[in-house]
Amino acid sequence: MSGAGGEGFAGFYFRVPVMHLATFPQTARVCVVVCLSMLVGVAGFAQEPGGPDRFWPQWRGPLGTGVAPHGTPPVEWSESTNVRWKVEIPGRGSSTPVIWGDRLFVLTAVPTGDEARSQGGLFTRLRRRIMGGVAATHAQRFMVLAIDRRDGRVIWERVAREELPHEGTHQTGTWASPSAVTDGEVVCAFFGSRGLYCYDLDGRPLWETDLGDMRIRMGFGEGASPTLYRDLLIVLWDHEGDSFIVAFDKRTGRERWRTPRDEKTSWTSPLVVELEEGAQVVTSATGAVRGYDVDTGRLLWQDEGVTQNAIPSPVAADGVVFVTSGYRGNRLVAIDLSVASGDVRGSGAVIWSVDRDTPYVSSPLLHDGLVYVPPVRARAAVRHPQRLCITGRGRGSAVRHQPGWDDDRAARRSDVRGPGDQHARRRVRRVTRHRGRRDLPPRSAVSLLHRRVAPGRPDGGDFPAL
Repeated sequence: MSGAGGEGFAGFYFRVPVMHLATFPQTARVCVVVCLSMLVGVAGFAQEPGGPDRFWPQWRGPLGTGVAPHGTPPVEWSESTNVRWKVEIPGRGSSTPVIWGDRLFVLTAVPTGDEARSQGGLFTRLRRRIMGGVAATHAQRFMVLAIDRRDGRVIWERVAREELPHEGTHQTGTWASPSAVTDGEVVCAFFGSRGLYCYDLDGRPLWETDLGDMRIRMGFGEGASPTLYRDLLIVLWDHEGDSFIVAFDKRTGRERWRTPRDEKTSWTSPLVVELEEGAQVVTSATGAVRGYDVDTGRLLWQDEGVTQNAIPSPVAADGVVFVTSGYRGNRLVAIDLSVASGDVRGSGAVIWSVDRDTPYVSSPLLHDGLVYVPPVRARAAVRHPQRLCITGRGRGSAVRHQPGWDDDRAARRSDVRGPGDQHARRRVRRVTRHRGRRDLPPRSAVSLLHRRVAPGRPDGGDFPAL
């Protein structure tokens, strides 16, 4: 449920499609990785600088914002244009391929064995049919694959675990929805209730741990991805049981800290934000938005939560974190981490908030001073193909809605950008000024709200030169 979308990095551009499980038989092999030709030659891969921002090491990219700072992905491709290679991956997985150096890591769940008896009674089966749930009818082989990014060759593959999932999932998710994470030293695969596994980059197992079985709301499946920060691997475990956030030593698996959370199911991934005062782990959920000390797990601050079914992951830049959600309600909020302490509801730490047109599934894209938020939900995207964009500390302005966001895939994917992509800039040129939120045009006419990062400017200043 963490979402699936186009992912970019230095040298390549990836799109992992949202896979509707009901569309494919259980034995289908789904092609999930496409490698697009770039200006960088194959021989140049090994010579690229080794910093994390040169690659795509985690869900939402090196900065956690959906941006590849050094990527120059093509904006057009086909079966015969700009495609260097394409490989089939066994089973299904809606996680992000993660990349470091010449290696690309993919998680997948491969159905195996005979069909099992359907889980649950009549009510459970009816609920699945109505709500888009998928029963666990086969044991799954939970796998990690390392692929050579130059030619698509499988370098190694490991079976982390093989068993029948205890719960179902959603038709837009898979049993391998959380993304792997790597820092060039370790690669860690999180399969939720099926365990957490860490390897070195050559596939040698380092450690593993089992956190138990999640009980997910409506049986919609698991999806939060872990994050690496220095020597810590941080996992968010929000479900209908005892929720918590936990940090492990990435090399040994020793638990460094664990903090209980009064939360129900969320599908958001934790975000580490570095500040002068020290790094924080920010989490978004229905009960509260929270910040924790990354070294100890101590709760530093909290704000009111987002909506039910919290799925979009937080993004942050310049000490401001943006969180959003849009199921049975709408909320997008900007929080100044430099002054956030204790209960920040109604305080100066909350720079601004928005209570309309926020996304249900897609995580925001934070790029070049703008936060891009795709349409509210799939059906709303058809009626109002609009995009909401807000950032900074000023007041609001609006841009007309843009066409083309009129299908279910657009409402569910998470955007990415590279520095060479002028897509966002072209949109911002078409501007209508509206000072203050109360003067915004009707919903059907709004596509972008813009707030410039200009502290102390009550009107938000002019639009930046593009």
